[in-house]
Amino acid sequence: MLQIITTVLVAFVLSHELTEAAVEVGWSATNRAYTDSASGQVFIDKRLDFHFNGKVTGWKLYAKAQGTVYLQVWRPQGGDMCTNMLLVGQTKVVVDSSNLGLLTINLDPNDQIDVQCGDLIGWNNPAKGVIAADMVSGTQYHCYKYLSPPTVGQSYDLDSTIGWGPNRKYSLIAFFEEADAAFGWDTVNRAHLDTGASQVFVDKRFTFPYRGEIIGWELYTRAEGEIYMQAYRPASAGSCTMTLLRESKVVVPTSNAGLISVDLAIDKRIQVEQGDMFGWNNVGTGLITADMWSGTQYHCFKYENPSVPGQTYTFDGVIGWGPNRKYSVQAVFQGLLGWSEVNRAYVDSGAGQVFVDKRLAFPEDGIVTGWQLYSRSEGTVYLQIWRLTSQGSCSMQLIGQTKLVIDATNKGYLSFDLVGDDRINIKAGDLVGWYDEGQGVITGDMSSGVQHHCQKYRGLFTVGEKDDLTGVIGWAPSRKYSLSAKFKGCNA
Repeated sequence: MLQIITTVLVAFVLSHELTEAAVEVGWSATNRAYTDSASGQVFIDKRLDFHFNGKVTGWKLYAKAQGTVYLQVWRPQGGDMCTNMLLVGQTKVVVDSSNLGLLTINLDPNDQIDVQCGDLIGWNNPAKGVIAADMVSGTQYHCYKYLSPPTVGQSYDLDSTIGWGPNRKYSLIAFFEEADAAFGWDTVNRAHLDTGASQVFVDKRFTFPYRGEIIGWELYTRAEGEIYMQAYRPASAGSCTMTLLRESKVVVPTSNAGLISVDLAIDKRIQVEQGDMFGWNNVGTGLITADMWSGTQYHCFKYENPSVPGQTYTFDGVIGWGPNRKYSVQAVFQGLLGWSEVNRAYVDSGAGQVFVDKRLAFPEDGIVTGWQLYSRSEGTVYLQIWRLTSQGSCSMQLIGQTKLVIDATNKGYLSFDLVGDDRINIKAGDLVGWYDEGQGVITGDMSSGVQHHCQKYRGLFTVGEKDDLTGVIGWAPSRKYSLSAKFKGCNA
């Protein structure tokens, strides 16, 4: 029986007040000491950035005064932060005596705001301020300016200095629904369908940025039939000689034509490495809508039905008509950080050890969505995320952990997803680790050489705890353990 308990450090990024769970971004909506006394101001909090593409579905704020406020999403346009900011979308909120205090706003679908990774939360006070705030001396974290109400779709220079109490926290939260990371062109109803049968296409413009897994597919079809969605590994960068990794059969009945989303079960997901590509094989005539123009051919292509995983094919055909194409298809992707989850030679015989692999640093901000490992022993292990408190050292803080009990029913290869509050927020540079309550559970290869792990014998850790994990591994210090964290970020 699989037993999973996840503990996370809530609001760990900046302070105990910052909410960055899967569905909220912002400072806690509490009754703070101040409101802005000046009129016609725009603020953007540079600490409140979205770590994924998605949409704002609502807001929560503490309104300490009556008036009107526009709750906004802004997008940096390059160059110096604050000097070129695009207003992406906004929600007008009117506060009167009937709704003073804690206010929650759920947006209708047509009023929700599409956001991209890196967008920021802001607001505009046409008159005096409405939102409760703490204002103290110190660093200014806001883009700011006195400005007439800005217009959605326009860019502005908001690089001004806040004269009093520049270090501020405002009681405002955005409810956020993240989108899956997807590689491919927008899945819309395009002009054409392929009339040829038994064709394979691989779009060389889309390569996976790091190790991960395809967890689903999305495509727009206008015909019935079956299609095989595939992942390939090129022999070299840009080569159309490639090895088929795995495929997913998608059957489209007449009643299901249009936008189709396919979620792959855990055991049907396709693991890929950095530089791998995706493609598809039309067994009959084409199902995926496409735009087709003259110009450069970006696809590896051939009349063929490749179907054997592990076999190498060469797709060196020439597309005769409209070779410059965009197909309405996407691979839904999540990252994997760790070593391959295979049955390695050893398990640790020592009990009560923590290991943190300094090679396994997350490449970007995001969220841990699950774990994969290979175990050969029964016992309890805590799968962990650590953050360095001093660069170049083993001094670090425990950010989150998932308690996993391994017994006879789940030994071996194990892959599972985390949901809701069990997921763990991460920052770029955070590290993967684990703690064995008893003897080791995860299989490892152990050899002489350089020690890449922070390690220590001690008791169980509490999330948020800091410790120096500098220890010497006495035997076979160069190790790889069969553990990976699943994660999502801007590119995953």
